[in-house]
Order: sequence, then C-alpha cells, then structure tokens
Amino acid sequence: MFETLSKLRQILNQREMLHLGSLLSAIIIMPFAQAVGVASIFVSAFATWLKMRFVWMNNHRLSRRLLDKHLSRPYAFSLNKNNSELSNNVLPEVNQLTGSNFPPCLQLLLRVWLAY
Repeated sequence: MFETLSKLRQILNQREMLHLGSLLSAIIIMPFAQAVGVASIFVSAFATWLKMRFVWMNNHRLSRRLLDKHLSRPYAFSLNKNNSELSNNVLPEVNQLTGSNFPPCLQLLLRVWLAY
C-alpha cells in the first residue's frame, strides 16, 4: 500500500513538473511572440506609409506636369479658355486616378511579387 502511495506521489510530482515546465516556457515564449506581433505591425505600417507616399508623389508629379504644360501654352490659348477649368476638372481627375486606381494596382503588384 505504501508503494502504491509513493508511486502515486511520483506520478503527481511528474505532472506538477510538467505543468510548471509548460508555465515557465509560456512565460519565456510569450514576450517573444508579442515582440514578433508588434514588429509585424510596424512593418505593415511602414509598408502602408511607403505605398501612400508613392501614390501622393505620383499625384504631385502628374499634377505638376499638367500645370507646366498648361502654363507653357501661348497666351492666346489662355484668352479663349477659362483657367478655372484646370482647377475644377483636371486636378480632381488626377487625384481620383492616383488616389483610387494606384493603390489597388500597387497592392496587386506587391502581392504577386511577394508570392514569388
């Protein structure tokens, strides 16, 4: 009977050691898992910033090119046209092109590139 009780104590001690070991490993591993999660958030935020910077730089470049072309035309062209057309029609269209079409296309290209 004492042998059975001692074997039962050994089994319980082993189970307690397993629980203690899994608890210690969880305490050690959890900060690393959280650090990886936080790092992935920062990488995602940086990638989003780069994507939006690319979009807005292209918006700026296209708008500037259109404005330069408009201003380089002869003065007689400007007499026959309303200059507010540029600000009311062309610039919002460039904004729509770069703001609505570039991000999905860029996202598609990035996903295809990352897949290979």
